[in-house]
Amino acid sequence: MKLHIISCIATLLGCLSFSSPRADTGNELYHRCQEPDTANKGLCNGYIIGAWEALDAYLLTDKLRICARTHVTKGQIIAVTLKWIEQHPELRDVNASLIVGRAMSDAFPCQ
Repeated sequence: MKLHIISCIATLLGCLSFSSPRADTGNELYHRCQEPDTANKGLCNGYIIGAWEALDAYLLTDKLRICARTHVTKGQIIAVTLKWIEQHPELRDVNASLIVGRAMSDAFPCQ
């Protein structure tokens, strides 16, 4: 069921448009998140949460080491991602979904 939801989210995000169908880099994602209009902010937040949910499903395969606490909120996930982008401007050209994963991995490492 969870994978079905993730597929739906991914499809929805693919249909929505920034200037291109998705945020290809951290730069694009960061700029969209900083824009004052609510549509871009909503797309930005949706992208980050969609990427996180896809990563969360991927975690089930033990290929990615993120140990987020059970009750981490969507707001926290967005804040952690945007903070990571702000702190790593040299990596903003990297694929945006990988940036979400890296931010989560740094914030919630496995012990």
